[in-house]
Formats: sequence, C-alpha cells, structure tokens
Amino acid sequence: MTRFFIGVMAGVLACDVLAHASAQARQNVSPDRSTRPPFIERFLASTDPALTSYRAFRTLEAETRGGQMRARLTAWTSLDPVRGFQYSIVDESGSSIVRQKVLRAALEGERFLRANGEIERGALTPSNYEFSAGSEAEEHLIRIGIHPKRHDTMLIDGSILLTDPDGDLARVEGSLIKRPSIWTREVQVVRRYERINGIRVPVSMQSTARVVIVGRSTFSMVYEYALINGVPVMK
Repeated sequence: MTRFFIGVMAGVLACDVLAHASAQARQNVSPDRSTRPPFIERFLASTDPALTSYRAFRTLEAETRGGQMRARLTAWTSLDPVRGFQYSIVDESGSSIVRQKVLRAALEGERFLRANGEIERGALTPSNYEFSAGSEAEEHLIRIGIHPKRHDTMLIDGSILLTDPDGDLARVEGSLIKRPSIWTREVQVVRRYERINGIRVPVSMQSTARVVIVGRSTFSMVYEYALINGVPVMK
C-alpha cells in the first residue's frame, strides 16, 4: 500500500521546497540574462527578505480509492536556523495507513530534506529551470512557464503566476517532470502564496496523483502562521 501514495507525497515535497527558495539563492545563479524578458528578470532579481524561521499550525488531509480511504492530521510545525524543521502532531483521524504513509510521511520527508541540505534541488532558479515569456492569466496575474533543466522528482513542469506589476509569486502549478514510481502515472500540484508580515510564505497546496489500481489520490495542506521571522502574526 505504501507505493500507492508515493506520487502524492512527492508532489507535496517538491512544492514545499519551492516555497522556501530564497531571493539570495536566485541571485547566486546568473546565466545569460539577455534572453529573459524583463518581467521574469525582475522576479529572479528580487532582493526581498527570505523566510528564515516560522511557527505554523498545519492541517493535512489525503484520500484515495474514491474517498473510501481518507485521513486528517493537524500539527504545529516550526523552522529555525539552529534546530531546523520540527513538527508536533496535535490530532489525527481516519485511515491509519493514509495517516502513516502520507500525512506523517510528508512531514518527516520535509524534515529529511532540510536536514540533508537538499532544498535547492527544487528552488526556482535559472540553474534548475528555463523560464518562458509570460501571458495574462487572470486579473493582475501574469503566467510564466517553468521548464526543468533535468529529470528530478523535485522539479515541476508548468508555470508560476506573478502579480502584475510587481512580479511577486502568487502561485505555482504543474506536474512533476519525473514519475516518482512505476505505480504513478502523473502528479499535479498547485501551491499558493501570500505576503504575511512582509514575507512571502506558502499558505496552501493541493496535489493529485493518478495511481495504478487505487486511481485518483489527493493531498492538501493549509498553513496558519503564528510567527514569521521572529515576529508574531496578527490575526
């Protein structure tokens, strides 16, 4: 049963890595800029402060087999430059298999990636992606194509949506460029961002995987921040 959920979990981890790609990481990689439209260059050259620490209450949910197997988990999560990523589960319900193999595994997978310094594998940088010219997607949003430069389960083929005219990241959406397992036919992910206390942070994500035998499997995660970069979040 474990393999049935690999696709969903991979989508979660790939998108979470994108969320924490700092402005400094983008600036450290500077291939030929002459081929990139100004709107994309403005996003890549951002000097906004990075998300270095937070405390957030997360709600994670997943289901498969047409809704016959589902589970929910809530947890306090934190990121700290010294202690790294930590989590404490508050409550969980539903299928024990889904709780263990998807929800708990997603949190543990994030902890593993950070502890092993693999975050930059999925960062939105020119070393990982090619960026194509944008087009208007919705009111005040420009869609920019992102295309991985290598096959890696941490990379997404799809698009980012930037606010117009300031070029701030609002959404990432697409599919994993590399199938995470032979059981998984595709993994679609959507990640949303907002500015809280002046810092860009992920606020929600959804992932859908088409998996052999069990069919469509879904995962979602929502963040509620209490502290960002040491500053309390006012409700």
